[in-house]
Amino acid sequence: MKSNIEKNYDKFTALERINLSIAALSRNDNKEVQQLKKCCPKKTYTMNDRAYSESMDSLCKVRAAYRFLFDFYEKQIINAQVLIGFYDIRAVDYLDGLYTAFKFFDKKPPKNNPIWSEVKENEEKCDKKIAEAENKLQEYLSKLKGVQEGLRLFCIKQGFDFESVLVWANLDENGDLTKARDLSSVKTDMGEAHMVLEYFLDILCDREITVH
Repeated sequence: MKSNIEKNYDKFTALERINLSIAALSRNDNKEVQQLKKCCPKKTYTMNDRAYSESMDSLCKVRAAYRFLFDFYEKQIINAQVLIGFYDIRAVDYLDGLYTAFKFFDKKPPKNNPIWSEVKENEEKCDKKIAEAENKLQEYLSKLKGVQEGLRLFCIKQGFDFESVLVWANLDENGDLTKARDLSSVKTDMGEAHMVLEYFLDILCDREITVH
């Protein structure tokens, strides 16, 4: 004799069927799960071409990933520029303050005075910090260009229009185009470019659809 559940296998709502399946799984009753699945009503749906809709969904994820990388390196570039400006101003202000003091007291220390060693030490420290920040600046500019190159390689590989994708990717949340940096004289970090390419391809592979 069939139970009430068995008599109503094809009448459950989706939520009822889900809860019954979960209950069966919790009992390790795979036979019940399969029966619930087998008797689930079959429906036909009309939808957009998956090759289009799922590719667009994946492209939106690629765009979000590009924006994350772009914004990250932009922040690093700005930080490096701020450090360069800071240590440059610090070195100048130190000397300005020193010579203002000399003028005020109308006296300049002799060359063997320890203050000149301190002046030289400060200049060297500032120069070193500026050099480090400039190296970081070039590194981040190169990586930023690598991110852009990775997007270009991705578009070429998939047959997408790179110029249009790039403009779309550089629109901010208000729909305004982010002011592009002039990277023409910057060396491309190809290691970064290929990592970005593989990262974007991994995102696209999640859809398992080939675009023709």
